Amino acid sequence: MPDSSFVVTAPKSEVYLNEEFHFGEFVFNSSCLILMKNGEELSVEPQVLELLHFLIKNDSRYILTEELHNEVWKGRVVSDAAVRRAISKLRACLGHNENDEPYIKSAHKRGYKFNAKLLRVESAHLSPETIKKVFNIPLLLVVGIVIIFLAFTGVRFVIERYAQTAELDTTHPPSFLSSPLLTFHGEKTDLSKSDDGHWLVFAGKNLGFQGFQLFLSNLNTRVTKQLTINEDNIIRVEFSPNNQRLYYINLSIGNASLSTIAFDEQHKIIDKKSLISDYYFLADFALTPDESGIYFTGMRSKSANSQVFYLDLNTLSISEITSGYQNESHDYRISMSNDGATLAIVSIVGDVEQKISLIDAKLHKVKQRFFHEAPLLSVEWLNKNEILLLDKLSLTRLNIETGSRTVVQKPDEVVLNSIDITSAGEVIALTEGDKNNLFIEVDFPSMHISNKKVLTGIADDIVDVKFAGESGKYILLRKEGNTYSLLSQEMSNESKTTIFSSKLPISLQSISRSGDQVLLFLDGLLAILHCNEQQLEYIHSGDRLLATEATFGQSGKNIMFGERTNDGWTIQNIDLVSGQQYKLFEGYYSALEYNNGYLLRDEKGKVYSKSDKTSEAKFLGIEIMIDKRSTWFVRGDVLYWSIHDGITAQFFAKNLVSGEGYNLNFDSSLVSSSFDLNNEGRKAILQSQQLPDSKIVAIRLKQ
Repeated sequence: MPDSSFVVTAPKSEVYLNEEFHFGEFVFNSSCLILMKNGEELSVEPQVLELLHFLIKNDSRYILTEELHNEVWKGRVVSDAAVRRAISKLRACLGHNENDEPYIKSAHKRGYKFNAKLLRVESAHLSPETIKKVFNIPLLLVVGIVIIFLAFTGVRFVIERYAQTAELDTTHPPSFLSSPLLTFHGEKTDLSKSDDGHWLVFAGKNLGFQGFQLFLSNLNTRVTKQLTINEDNIIRVEFSPNNQRLYYINLSIGNASLSTIAFDEQHKIIDKKSLISDYYFLADFALTPDESGIYFTGMRSKSANSQVFYLDLNTLSISEITSGYQNESHDYRISMSNDGATLAIVSIVGDVEQKISLIDAKLHKVKQRFFHEAPLLSVEWLNKNEILLLDKLSLTRLNIETGSRTVVQKPDEVVLNSIDITSAGEVIALTEGDKNNLFIEVDFPSMHISNKKVLTGIADDIVDVKFAGESGKYILLRKEGNTYSLLSQEMSNESKTTIFSSKLPISLQSISRSGDQVLLFLDGLLAILHCNEQQLEYIHSGDRLLATEATFGQSGKNIMFGERTNDGWTIQNIDLVSGQQYKLFEGYYSALEYNNGYLLRDEKGKVYSKSDKTSEAKFLGIEIMIDKRSTWFVRGDVLYWSIHDGITAQFFAKNLVSGEGYNLNFDSSLVSSSFDLNNEGRKAILQSQQLPDSKIVAIRLKQ
């Protein structure tokens, strides 16, 4: 059961501060209370992480136990032994530093002290609400900004424009798309494949309220792991030539950053650092083949032009490569040839005209210039003579020797959002997918996304998912056309078994603690599905109006539901052993059973508690609207519920003994207010709404 003594309230500010402390092989994110070791998140109690945070903030001195009581436990009555246990857990987790000394030192009558050299990294990030507003900024920039004239040696180049209309070259057979290279449901913005063909990295998300994060997939084992947790929106990523590093752009307006992640031979993270963090905007970058430097496009400030810069990776010095003669002119895409001799720089003028300038990488002089009629999403060198140009409508091969263009044929219904080309000439792409809903399991109440688990795919037609008690399974409700099906899925794998199907509408209500009985409405009639026997048992005749919800009691041996009588709503109880039905309470619409009695909700949504059938009902000050998008249930002594106001999905919890609780708020267009919790209250199933399901495919270009 969650520790109800801490409060998690998400402020709706435009900007919040992210703070990380790096020491040894550890990174501690104090903003999210996450401790990572060699890039892997550790499972640590929140109270122990609060203790670590306080010790780190005061690492210059010893701290007495009394001060820890006051500052970490906030004056709550806990024993000195409890503090010592927390210290022991922290020591066991951290171990010793590079000097073989414990990270947590202690001294008699002086207390405890954090013992390590700290690197503090602090940055401003957009709030989840603001992320939704700005994640399309790169495309807005591409469409709305104006072209720049290049100035390299003080000479202004004026290039005559030639009419170059892209036509389908019938001498090249059409290309075709492969089946998806991996299964990862959700939206993606960019991708890169290692030159050895074994690894794929992409920026993606499958929860609407999270920014685009980095994911690394082993294409041999099909295992995908998340590399970043708290970035704003990663819009560009690329492998280094030796496949041992990643470089990526994180878009945080006003503080866009270019960072790198280093791997060992097993592709475990051994280093992560920011290379650039003070630019107003970054759009694209290109690595030199020897990895000595990076060319990138960006804006130093809000009023500046978007230019091409060069970052020397040895000295970390930055120099300007292009500059603008006209006020509203911008470079926004860049790509380097495989031999490192030529840069392709894309600039924009007006709303439609794109200039592609080929620049000598050593002399910084224009060698050729071409024009394109639409904003470009990707520009990649296919070989020394050809460049692939991707816009929203087409994928085009540009021959830089002849100026001829070939529109690469693809199925009409397929839209590409990004491409990448390996040194061997293999082309991979992101396809634009349909929007739909995903069911995802996350840690609760932290909502940490690093341990999330996608339970259903966008094309699976799943409309509801619940934990199947303590059985180690999920129960899924699928609707295909006019057929409803209940499926059982093991938590350890994705195999599903159909346990019931019907042409009649099914509404999933409650699952017994053992997980072998499912309470449901079948075409409005209350019934129990016995999963092992796959048999349905109706438990109500349907002669009276029932409430829209029903639930198992705590023991799983009884069922409670609301029934409308001549005297109003009553709570009915059915003993599943004897089969007897009797009235439990009058004047209430629905009920839950918990450790110390019952929770009752009236027709107006007001929630009351009663210790037994004869005691007086006590109003808890809670109102939960009666709506299919609202949820309420009990785990132990904690009441969990959700409500929505058309804009915000709000999740609440309240300890019925201590009265303490917390709430979390999300944009209801991104996350449904309907959710489920496992018996321990540590895992939640959320529904991520209307998220595009982009796919990663290979494009086979015929020669």
